[in-house]
Amino acid sequence: MKHFLSLLLLSAVLLLSADVKIVGTTKSVTAAAKALMQGIPGYQVEVLLPAISGCPHDYSLTPADMKRLSGAKIVVINGGGMEGFLHGVVERVCPGAKIADASKGVLPDIKNTPCTNEKHCHHHHHHHNEHILASPQMAGKAIQALSSQLRMIFAGKPEVAEKIGKNTVHFYEELNRLHIDYRNFAATVPASKKRILVQHSIFDYLAKEAGFEIKGTIFKHDMQEPSASEAAKLIRQIKKEKIFAIFAERGKTSRMTERIARESKIPVIYLDANPANDSPEKFLQMFRQDLNTLKEAVKQK
Repeated sequence: MKHFLSLLLLSAVLLLSADVKIVGTTKSVTAAAKALMQGIPGYQVEVLLPAISGCPHDYSLTPADMKRLSGAKIVVINGGGMEGFLHGVVERVCPGAKIADASKGVLPDIKNTPCTNEKHCHHHHHHHNEHILASPQMAGKAIQALSSQLRMIFAGKPEVAEKIGKNTVHFYEELNRLHIDYRNFAATVPASKKRILVQHSIFDYLAKEAGFEIKGTIFKHDMQEPSASEAAKLIRQIKKEKIFAIFAERGKTSRMTERIARESKIPVIYLDANPANDSPEKFLQMFRQDLNTLKEAVKQK
């Protein structure tokens, strides 16, 4: 009996001392959550999809993913339609969990956005670019959105809410410094090198922040390559409009993209859209590396 009571007491102590679990969906949004919860004891921030480097639009959760999600008290999402795979899952796997949405107030509410293109709606279920964590300026807005929601969630714990507020100021300042660096770079991009194509819409915000004009997108939906006739049309457009380069995601090499660039005699500039891991440091480093890549590309004749 004493042994049983001791085990019961130990279990209660472990349960009380266990960290509150916060799960972010992607590496980027988890990095943002970690930045906001930094230095606050009693909370453990984990990433749900550590191996996913691209857009998880059509992703299906595995049993291992379900296990990582299980027990979460707060689920931090990118939002904007990116996490369709979570539909009905959070309620079942971690009932009662609060949702913090990085796109809330940053993008239009997709529930209230009418669809005028049935084909588009069938594939995308949203009507805007949801890649808000792929540029410093938009990431800054997302951080403020998450901060506001997390501070509301922790309204009953003012010391936690206050620390989140302080962390928000610090991380936002880091992102804003990067935004200023991109803006300063944008002022140096010559007119002859401003026009680009993007392989995927994930770089739309970053390209515009860096001073480039997006003249077209090669992949209309994730990694769906253009047909031969569509590729020929893009090549004609590149030559006619004197497109400078194609922005593509590192690790997402496409033979069609390479062929279009080769036949048009323009470079493919590979950039990172996801950090190497879910740490805030790697998230910021991603933007610094992309800026350095762009600077080097613009220098080339």
